[in-house]
Amino acid sequence: SGPQARNTRCLQPPEMEGCSTILLKWSYKEQSNKCVKNFVCYKHPNSFDSEEACNKVCPPIAGHKPKPEKVDCMFWLLRGDGCYEYRFAWHPNRHGILRWGMVYTGCGKWSNRLYFYDWLKRKCHEIKYPVLQRNSQGLATMRFSFLRNK
Repeated sequence: SGPQARNTRCLQPPEMEGCSTILLKWSYKEQSNKCVKNFVCYKHPNSFDSEEACNKVCPPIAGHKPKPEKVDCMFWLLRGDGCYEYRFAWHPNRHGILRWGMVYTGCGKWSNRLYFYDWLKRKCHEIKYPVLQRNSQGLATMRFSFLRNK
């Protein structure tokens, strides 16, 4: 029972770029060799309503050692498990044109990084601005002109 016997649904990396509807579902991640909750395109083959359904179709491969994952803007959308802070906001692109999307942080030691997901282009990037400030609970607070704190 090698990779050739694997269900093809498990072999497709979960994606959220290039689709109009994104849902929080369960997907098998080859890098971690397990099912994880993450954002994925609507009706993507590697998306399941529950961890149990995912594990039934894509059980972990015995003896498979997980590969280290690249930690970038897409990592937090796919694997953040809701640990990041986010807000929907307008953000200027490199030409100064305002774009609508989701501004969000990383988690843990990356919680001082700020990222932007552009809904129209369906792509993300890190925002290169000063370090986020921390509030009294230790949570990152976004203090930028394009974010209006209530």
